Amino acid sequence: MRARYGVPLGITAVGAAGLLYSAGFEARSFRLRRVTVPVLPAGMRPLRVLQVSDIHMVGGQRKKQRWLRSLAGLRPDFVINTGDNLSDPEGVPEVLDALGPLMQFPGRTSSARTTTTARSCATPPAICWRRPRAATA
Repeated sequence: MRARYGVPLGITAVGAAGLLYSAGFEARSFRLRRVTVPVLPAGMRPLRVLQVSDIHMVGGQRKKQRWLRSLAGLRPDFVINTGDNLSDPEGVPEVLDALGPLMQFPGRTSSARTTTTARSCATPPAICWRRPRAATA
C-alpha cells in the first residue's frame, strides 16, 4: 500500500515545491548582471550598455516597477530593451511608468511578439506545428 501511493505523492510534492519556488521566489527575484566585453581600443572610455529584457509586467507589480525605475541610477550610455515587456494588457501603464526614467538615455527597442500583443494560449505542439507565415515583400 505504501509503495502504491508513495511514488505519486513524492512526485506531487516535488512538483508542488517547484511551483512554489517559481511563483514565490523566482518571479520576484530581479537580476542585474555585469559583463565586461573588451572590444573597444585600449585607452577608450568604457561604454556602459543596459539591456532590459523579459519584464513580463502585469498590473500591480510595484516591487518590479521600483526596481526598474532604479536602473536609471546606473547612468548607462545606451539602453536597449529586447522585449517581452508585457504578460497582460493591463500592465501597459505600469511598464511605461517603470521605464520612464530610462527614457532620458539614448536607446533602442527590439520588440518581441509579446511586447505589443497579449499572449495567446498556445500549447508547445501548437507552436511547433504552426504553419509559417508567407513572406511579405
